[in-house]
Amino acid sequence: MILRKLRYLIVPIIIFSFILKFPLGASTYDVKEVKAFVYRDGYVHITVKLEVNETIPFVQIEILTQKPEFLIVLGDSELIDYELNGRNLTIYTLGATDISVEYDAGDLTRKEGDVWTLIINAPYHILITLPENSSLIYFNNLPDEIKSIDGRTTLKIRPGYWEISYILAPFKPTPPITRPGPAVPIIPTEALLSSAIAIVIIAAIIIVLRRRRALALMELDPREREVINLIASRGGRIMEAEVKKALKLPKSTAWRILRRLERKGFVKIRKIGGQNQVELLKFKL
Repeated sequence: MILRKLRYLIVPIIIFSFILKFPLGASTYDVKEVKAFVYRDGYVHITVKLEVNETIPFVQIEILTQKPEFLIVLGDSELIDYELNGRNLTIYTLGATDISVEYDAGDLTRKEGDVWTLIINAPYHILITLPENSSLIYFNNLPDEIKSIDGRTTLKIRPGYWEISYILAPFKPTPPITRPGPAVPIIPTEALLSSAIAIVIIAAIIIVLRRRRALALMELDPREREVINLIASRGGRIMEAEVKKALKLPKSTAWRILRRLERKGFVKIRKIGGQNQVELLKFKL
């Protein structure tokens, strides 16, 4: 009986002590920066920077998609644990004060004809960067700010529902330059015809391959092209740690770029011992 009475007294005391330590309405974290970088293929890369009270063991934030890809959560530049339930992300900070959340989303855009539309239900202020050489044609609300930086349109939006439509300028790859070949000796007509057909077929295949490679490489952002050039300069194979060191990239950034290149078919990543080896793949038809 005495123990039961003590239990009824202790529980309210614990709750009251918690309230005194963390008053209702006290802020456990501040959203310092949210960026959404839109790629030409419709994928969106989101970066969220938080400043967290070090006495809080975990925080909960709302992300922009229920299907994040390549989700990385860092606390003071180290990987930390998290749980995802729908759009609710629980981050176990455990004393970390600077939190970084990065992920890709493939379900925030839709395309109708030549028009792309970015649809975001924003729980916080976001800086959006549209693809290079895109033209903004519609938004359902007036953004706080619109700028053009290095051929890319940026918008600052406030919390709420947003629809932002834009069109992409088509790429115009330079056609290959053809030069007359050397004079050939007179050969029988049938052999000449067969050789001509073979040359035409080979030339057509080369042109198609060059155009496809050119178009695919143009879809890459400057940092992705820099990684491709580095791997090529190392003979087509490199360890993931070497990419990070050579280009002076954070571990999370190097990891994300390599996974994106793997998804696009440019590289293959395999585990060797305790490290990842990255192999540059030949362009496929």
